[in-house]
Amino acid sequence: MTTDSNVTATTEQIQWKRLSPVASVYYLFKTVKAFIGQALPSLAPLVIVLLNSDDKALIATLAAVGFATLLVVSSLLQYWFFQYQLGDNEIKINQGVFKKQHRVINFDRIQNININQPIYFRPFKLVILVIETAGSKGGEGDLAGIGQPMAEDIRDQILQRQSQIKASQIEAGNDAASTAASTDTESTDEPIATASTGDLIRYGLSNNGMYILLAFMAPFFPKIEEIINYFFSKAELAAMTEALGGNLIGSIIIVVIMIASVFLLMMLISVLGSILKFHNYRLTLTDETLKRKSGLINTQEESLNLSKIQAIARQSNFIGHWLGRENLILRQAGGGGNKQQRRNNLFVVPARIAEQSEQLIETLYPDHPEQIETHPINRRYIFKTLLITLILPVLLISAPFVIQQHFWVMSFYLLPVLCYPLVAKRWRNYRYGKTDEYGLIRSGFIGHKQVLFPLFKVQRAVISQSPVQKRRNLATLTIYLASGKMRIPYMPIEHARQWFDQIYAKIETDSRPWF
Repeated sequence: MTTDSNVTATTEQIQWKRLSPVASVYYLFKTVKAFIGQALPSLAPLVIVLLNSDDKALIATLAAVGFATLLVVSSLLQYWFFQYQLGDNEIKINQGVFKKQHRVINFDRIQNININQPIYFRPFKLVILVIETAGSKGGEGDLAGIGQPMAEDIRDQILQRQSQIKASQIEAGNDAASTAASTDTESTDEPIATASTGDLIRYGLSNNGMYILLAFMAPFFPKIEEIINYFFSKAELAAMTEALGGNLIGSIIIVVIMIASVFLLMMLISVLGSILKFHNYRLTLTDETLKRKSGLINTQEESLNLSKIQAIARQSNFIGHWLGRENLILRQAGGGGNKQQRRNNLFVVPARIAEQSEQLIETLYPDHPEQIETHPINRRYIFKTLLITLILPVLLISAPFVIQQHFWVMSFYLLPVLCYPLVAKRWRNYRYGKTDEYGLIRSGFIGHKQVLFPLFKVQRAVISQSPVQKRRNLATLTIYLASGKMRIPYMPIEHARQWFDQIYAKIETDSRPWF
């Protein structure tokens, strides 16, 4: 295999290199994180022994010293046994203390290559080069503790090699691929997107991370009375209850205030997390590669080749809808099956107004149409949703009470009627449409979610029909991309077949690189 002339050295000319000794701090934090996630639950017997011992202080001290020593020695050994070698088309890594590992990472197999700079690396002007491949569990190809110029040089060399591979694929492709190659985006060092502190506050309020935190706190809500009694004495509670109306009304108001306080706390955490992650946000486009730099404590510089964008999603929750902001998410090919890896493959552009989103989509997909005619799904979606989520559960739960002549429970039969307008609104927001090159799926309730994707990047499509759908000539179309799957429920069967035929025609005839 021949090598390119612009490569400065061959694999044989490059010696094995070590990381900076400061990398041992990175391995220390990594070991602590792994311990908390995996080994900490197994220490329950040690805690019981400690609590039942006569000399708790001595045992606790010995355990702490032993644990700290183990962490330090482990991090130093991980640093010492880590070596890497940069070749023409690959990176070789040797690592492992007791279990030796030798990894060869080919440039054309790398999905993402990012540069992070934790706060403890800043005084030494060192960074972490994060290399992600298909199926990577994270951290296996990271070069932690190398200089910023070296990291940028390695990243640029990998991206250049991938661009050469992409160009050769296009050159070997058909006319459609050649036509697509002529629609390259314009490169610029000027940012195509930035985010102020106000934008980041809006992003913290309009992304769903806050509700994940609320879901985590949900198990504590039934114990809210115990929590209140822990912080306030009976005399203080009696005084507050009396000041708020006394008896039942005052107690209810105190509980509502506590729940509202938790909600506001979650909002604050979400906003702070947004600022920490996206502070000084800057997105640029250079040579078909998006580069995003942001972060307050941990500065992150992420790169994404345009060919790896599988779909562009515009989404916002009800707070974002009220603020007039939406978040643009560039979906990449997933690196694995778990939720964390799927979240890592989302390239976020926070807090855009509609015009900003449209301009950015025009930059990334210059050949996409400004308007795509959309169609609604069938109204039977409303009945199906009410039947499965409300009517059947209410009937099953209330049946034993009705048999025992507790007819008051029949008041819950009004619940499907009261929820009908909400389900109907969700049905009205569910729409789909396509052109010769792009597909579009919209959904949402008070907020919205809109996904635009090139049809040639679809991996496969599946048409399914329930017995009821079959009688009504309806179907559900499931579309699989490398970044995940999407569903269009209760669409006419003729529309589902049109989508299916067009997608597979693209798969069979379009040779453009989709990854």
